[in-house]
Amino acid sequence: MAHLVPLLKKVPLSKMENAYIEQVLQHFKPQSYQKISKPLTQVLFHAHEFMVPSLSGQSHYVFSPKLSGDPYSADDAGWTEMILFIAREVEVSKRQRWIGVQEERQRIRRDLHDELTQDLIALMRSSKDERQYQLALSAMASLRSILSALSDEENTLESFLVTAQAQMRERLLLHGFELEWYEKNIASDIVVSSKEVSNVLKVLKELGCNILKHAEIDRVKVVVNQFGGRLEMRVENKVKEHKVLHESNQLGMMNIETRIQELNGKLTVQETPNEFVVVFSFPLEGAWENANV
Repeated sequence: MAHLVPLLKKVPLSKMENAYIEQVLQHFKPQSYQKISKPLTQVLFHAHEFMVPSLSGQSHYVFSPKLSGDPYSADDAGWTEMILFIAREVEVSKRQRWIGVQEERQRIRRDLHDELTQDLIALMRSSKDERQYQLALSAMASLRSILSALSDEENTLESFLVTAQAQMRERLLLHGFELEWYEKNIASDIVVSSKEVSNVLKVLKELGCNILKHAEIDRVKVVVNQFGGRLEMRVENKVKEHKVLHESNQLGMMNIETRIQELNGKLTVQETPNEFVVVFSFPLEGAWENANV
């Protein structure tokens, strides 16, 4: 029982219910179970049936007889009540902390929007230098990405990829580059987190900067493929010479590696004298949650 609190503290808020029920399943090992959309306030049991409230109490789980054949007992009910109490306490603590974080995110978002947006618009209107104007335009696009990542609004994978493609295409077009963008097996109902949005947009921006420095042809190819609960992005370009992974670009590649690590993803970089290929993939949080509904 002592290990339960630190274990639950590591679980994301959205997955607390699953973690709680998993503990009960591992302890009793029932033959089967089902979730019932009916409120239940306390643990109930008969010899070969066990009913457990959800964390919210608005639904409950019914467990069939144990695989061992042993009957459910009052001790089992007491143990489960304790697990339920601990899980609810941890969930309340996490939710309060989450609310505080969300409020701070929105404060930062308002400050960025009110101050930086106006400054960049003023700079773009007053600038007579084309390069300075384009830099301000690029900064505005980056700011939009940050504001989007800080937003509470849900973003589906499908709509997020539309945004990612548009931003990368706009950035490359400023330098006369064309973007070939392909998508395969993309689910329309998966919701992506702000962390996924922010990190992927920054990875694509960093890759775009590297390509612009060393590209031999003005065309970049991106292939996005969803493999079940995992998203893979492949970025390809012909390069002038074997320098994309040169020391001068190591900071950029380190930034990319850091972003991918934050997503618990994998990164593969292939560089030949004529081609630069980056493949990165990561597990989609929304796909995991859909699988456990």
